[in-house]
Amino acid sequence: MNKSKKTIVFDSFGVVFTKGLSSSIDSLASIFEDKKKYAIEHAYRNWESEFDLGRINDQQFWAGVNEELGTNVAADKLTKIVIGSYKIQPNIISLILLLRSKFNVVMYSNFRKSWFDILDNKFDIYKLFDKVFISSETGYLKPDKRAFDYISKQLNISPSNLILVDDEKANIDSFNDWGGTGILFYDAIQAQYELRKELQEAMPNYANTFVKLVLHTTAESYILDDSITSHENEEQLFSFKVEGNVTTQKIKSILAENFKLKDKPFSVTEKNLKNIEHIGQKGVPVGKEGKWNNNYYYLIKNITYADFDMIDNNKSYREIAKGDISDNNVLLDFEKEMMLKRT
Repeated sequence: MNKSKKTIVFDSFGVVFTKGLSSSIDSLASIFEDKKKYAIEHAYRNWESEFDLGRINDQQFWAGVNEELGTNVAADKLTKIVIGSYKIQPNIISLILLLRSKFNVVMYSNFRKSWFDILDNKFDIYKLFDKVFISSETGYLKPDKRAFDYISKQLNISPSNLILVDDEKANIDSFNDWGGTGILFYDAIQAQYELRKELQEAMPNYANTFVKLVLHTTAESYILDDSITSHENEEQLFSFKVEGNVTTQKIKSILAENFKLKDKPFSVTEKNLKNIEHIGQKGVPVGKEGKWNNNYYYLIKNITYADFDMIDNNKSYREIAKGDISDNNVLLDFEKEMMLKRT
């Protein structure tokens, strides 16, 4: 591990994996018969810290849960339900692979080693990271700052060179207070954007840059072609690859030339092109090798929506929002759908 590189520390559950209890609560409620979900969660949380610190084993953990609930369900059956519910979060592997091309990438998990090894047998998690720290082995749970001290000492890396990606605000606040840089995780697209903003030119380059056009029609629909193409392909006029820097003037020039093509489903005038607006951009993963593209989104207003069925005629087109562009709720729905970051 290169000690001079920035090191990204990923949380496990809620970042790399889904959270086991929330994913399995319906199945647990069924097997615990008439017990309420809040009672199951309360009992689980009461014993979880001791389990994650390695002070009790699997059998003792479930014995404590059963005792609180007044039940007697076999520990092996309960463990199988919870472990079977874990899934890898969307796009997170692509983000880890992207980062590993230039940074140290490690994991710190508030979890028990015995269960983590079962998950590794299924998902091959250890190979994704330069190092994996598990609280049942280290003896510290985030947000305890001693967990961060442990990472720093083990890696011989200063707090200023450590970045934590975690979905728990308490962990992020503690990490920032300790001297590191914390990024609160919502999804891999957002995390990639925040990491790129923090690391800037140190981040790996995007593989390609695309322009995606959002068409605001006179029927108050927002329509997007979210395919991956080049603008030479006449069938995909509203999504195209761009070389070099992206500027509004450059996009206008490309569109002015291409909209001369005949038999397009939308009627676009010179006035429409004058009102083109850059509304945001985001990185998106491509394939399974850690490559990401940079998508720029431009809005063209008041497009005449011709007789065109976007579902039957072209499956890449879709309506992403509907309403008056001056309506803030419509714009918020659109941005939420696209996960756009204002620039």
